[in-house]
Order: sequence, then structure tokens, then C-alpha cells
Amino acid sequence: MIAAEQENEQAVLQIAGRPIGGPHFSLIAGPCTVESREQVLDAAQAVSDAGATMFRGGAYKPRTSPYAFQGLGQEGLRLLAEAKEQTGLPIVTEVMDARDLDAVDPSHAAGRRDLVEPMSLAAAAGGADGIIVEVHPRPEEAICDAAQQLPAAEFADYLERVRAVAAVAGKVLVS
Repeated sequence: MIAAEQENEQAVLQIAGRPIGGPHFSLIAGPCTVESREQVLDAAQAVSDAGATMFRGGAYKPRTSPYAFQGLGQEGLRLLAEAKEQTGLPIVTEVMDARDLDAVDPSHAAGRRDLVEPMSLAAAAGGADGIIVEVHPRPEEAICDAAQQLPAAEFADYLERVRAVAAVAGKVLVS
């Protein structure tokens, strides 16, 4: 994200008072798509209670087919703002071009729930500054990408396993 000015200096960003980089590890979690008020608020509360750093959710879902679900747009952004108000978690949502970010996203990279945790652990062990992972209260009901979203009920245990591996790599999870 930011080039270090000195060879051994690690950049640390502050986002809404939460440090990212250096010795800090960030876990950004939430649903692939903002689908409804209940879904967003349930997911936000679950990831907040578990100790996530930030909440993620897609308000816009550009698709190749004009007939596919395109996201809730402005209503989705309003729901994300409500989730922030409820939990205090900063909000992360997608940009239109992945080249604009330097983040590890095991949910999209794997596309399968059973590979999300191993990829997350590998990223944490490799010294990543953080990861973005998809969490849904009921993944089987998700409008899109159901197969790659972790169930909210399992997120706290997942977070603890990632936290332990990040600690071995010298990183402290920011929550």
C-alpha cells in the first residue's frame, strides 16, 4: 500500500483508529453481498463479537449479465453505514479494479469454503498485514458466492486459529 521510506521500515496505516501493517494483523470480514438489513446487521454483529478489525460487504456487484443481481447500490451503502453505527467497525467495500488494492482475499481466491481457512493461515504465517474474508449468517441462502462464505456461527473459532498463526509470524490482531 505504501512504500517504506527506509529499507527495514514497515509502513503502518491508520484506518478509523485501527492500525494496519507493521506488527499489526487485520481481519476484515463480512458477506460478499449486502442482501438485506437483517443479513448485514447479523453478520456485522457476529464478526464484531468475534473480534474482527473491520466489516466488509459488497453494495455494488457488477456482473457480465444485465439480468444478474447487481447489488443494492445506495441502499447497500446505507445498510453498511447502519452496521458501522451498530458495531463501531469501520466499513470496507469493493473497488471496481482489484489492481487498486494490496490485500489478501482467500474467499475470492479459493472460491470454496474448505480452502478459505488454509489460505488464511498461509497468509498469516507468511506475514501478511491482513486478510479479507467473507462471512454470512446463512451462507446457503446467499444471493451469490455462497460456496466461499464462512458461516457466521463458525467465524469466532476461525478468527482464533488465524490469530494464533499471525502471532507466530510476529503480528497482533487488531480488533
